[in-house]
Amino acid sequence: MSNDFEVLKYRLINLLRATLKHIKICPDCRYYDEKIDELHHRVLKARKISGLRKLLQPLTEISSVLSGCRHCEHLVETFYDLEHELESYFKEERPSVIAEEEQWLSLEELEHLIRTKYPFPISYSYKNMERVSEPQKINVLINIFDVAARYICYILLADVHLRYPDIKEDVPFQKMHRPDLGKRGIHGIVERIHVLIPRDNQFVRGLTDGFLKAQPEYQKLYHLRCRDRHGTYLFAGLSETEKVDLYKRHLGLLRRFLERLKILTEYRLAVAESPVEYEADTRSMIYKITICVGDDPDFSSPQNINIALQDLLPNNRVILINDLNSFEPDNVLQLYPFIVTWVDERSHRRDLLLYHHYNKDEGTFEFFRTFASNVQIAEQNDKELYNSLYRIILART
Repeated sequence: MSNDFEVLKYRLINLLRATLKHIKICPDCRYYDEKIDELHHRVLKARKISGLRKLLQPLTEISSVLSGCRHCEHLVETFYDLEHELESYFKEERPSVIAEEEQWLSLEELEHLIRTKYPFPISYSYKNMERVSEPQKINVLINIFDVAARYICYILLADVHLRYPDIKEDVPFQKMHRPDLGKRGIHGIVERIHVLIPRDNQFVRGLTDGFLKAQPEYQKLYHLRCRDRHGTYLFAGLSETEKVDLYKRHLGLLRRFLERLKILTEYRLAVAESPVEYEADTRSMIYKITICVGDDPDFSSPQNINIALQDLLPNNRVILINDLNSFEPDNVLQLYPFIVTWVDERSHRRDLLLYHHYNKDEGTFEFFRTFASNVQIAEQNDKELYNSLYRIILART
């Protein structure tokens, strides 16, 4: 173990020295030289593996910064490999500590929860791993991570946009014109909302707490996502064996990331298709509603459900319901225009779309389709949707 420690320490020292030398000439990252220099000195002082273990979080923070820079992203994979080795050594030296730190669900329990209780876009994406060959599973894994990160961010943005006008100007909505998953995009937005949102908002605090607690998993999955530079999910240059190995190395990270977001199962993603009648006793409206939870929601058989709202919902709006038995106005959150419903003209199949980015060349906002994983479509003819997104995102740039 002592020889392994010396080798690992030597590699860390060399990596940090090379990084320090490189970022001094980088126009975007040179301001981080003091932080890297401080980390370098901490490595030099380390006398055993547990001393290096304390450096995992700073290493993750630095690699996150580098991964968002086109000049420095080539260094990220080396950071990731060293972080992985540090974790492995720590587990070998102190397995009892690891066991006490986290109490995870069994694989069967977690997969059942994801497939039956998680929001439809996440559940269905997870189900897709069963349908593809082993070399293709890495593509689906990245897609699940992408969908889950966006879903959380869009709930938070909808909540801020609709319920907290006083802090709305402090949230960087403009980053959503082409959102990255890193510190300069979705990750940074979630962190900002975590700081700004009132502490009595238990749902938002629960989401941001879970998201931020999952940073070790999130950062490694994000680094993997960065290897697929153009969003093609092809990993050009890798053999099928290498793709399978990459998938197996990251599957546990994805599962832990999703498990930290179990709070998502306490709420119901739904589509409010149309109002049926007004209930005077509860001051609520009965809507035809499809609950979009699990990997196989029945869009053909909506239920009649009472929900209380301050304003009448337009037809076919995607909502998040806190408690099906509550008639409080703040029990329902509209997710429009970040998550919308859509019907395929050829198959007549209803789908949920998650906002992806603004296509500057075409002048359109593009979305992920849940049923057609990785396919983006543009809602070019929906002027209301375009205008809503334009006011929220582009008008702030």
